[in-house]
Amino acid sequence: LQFLLQVYAPPPEEDNEAAFHRTVFLFISPEGDKLSGPGAVRAYRCQLPRRNPFYSYNPPADSERLPPSLPEEVVEAAGSRDPWRVLQAEA
Repeated sequence: LQFLLQVYAPPPEEDNEAAFHRTVFLFISPEGDKLSGPGAVRAYRCQLPRRNPFYSYNPPADSERLPPSLPEEVVEAAGSRDPWRVLQAEA
């Protein structure tokens, strides 16, 4: 299995002290024809209480929850190599 993505997903109810910092990790098989087989996709959840030695007690601000936008020159360079022009359509 190969790592695909990581999502920081705190529960909507911020009063859940036992599972305040929750992250979901998704792993998939690198062999696309086997994705429908058992064990080809795995999701793991890690959660920590609000008070712990690794994360701040306070949740991140809304502005810190999304990654920063790509610089325009990076978007243009990636779009020029994209035969389907996916990045330009999303921009």
